[in-house]
Amino acid sequence: SGLPPGPAPPPAQKGLNVQQMRDIKAALQGKTVRADGTVDRSSDATTPHLKLFAVTYHNQLQSLGKSKVLIDDGLLDGISFWIGGPAQREISANLTSLVAELRAIVPRDFPVFTGGYITYSSIGWTEPAPFYDLLRQSVDMYDDGRVQGFLLFAGSVLKSMNNSLWQEWDLPGQLEMDYF
Repeated sequence: SGLPPGPAPPPAQKGLNVQQMRDIKAALQGKTVRADGTVDRSSDATTPHLKLFAVTYHNQLQSLGKSKVLIDDGLLDGISFWIGGPAQREISANLTSLVAELRAIVPRDFPVFTGGYITYSSIGWTEPAPFYDLLRQSVDMYDDGRVQGFLLFAGSVLKSMNNSLWQEWDLPGQLEMDYF
């Protein structure tokens, strides 16, 4: 924004506290950000339609349960739920049960999106089969109303797929078979 940063967390603090999350949500919704970087939460929201989602990974379900105040206080509007890229191959078959665990933590109508990796920073290209397993389960859960959508990471790499990768992934064929 070009504004100076707000107050920094104490050096020993790990992550953000609830007050900082309230400021982030208020700034996202277009409340006034003062010259010193603090947020006037009592000001009018100019973008109240914008939503704040948290990215949560399969190995963070326990800590999400402990952070339920963010959901209960309305600071989070949804969750983008992922199986970490390196674990995608080994536990993709568990997505439906992991989403069931997540659903036990969040309110019934709380938006949850799942996702799958085509590439992951530490391993590069992932294998197609686990990705398509995640997609199939997500489509089934979408049809049942358990998730609101599926995200892929990273769509920007599709243009850099060489011919052999394009054939191995067969995105048009898989989407035709599994989605359409």
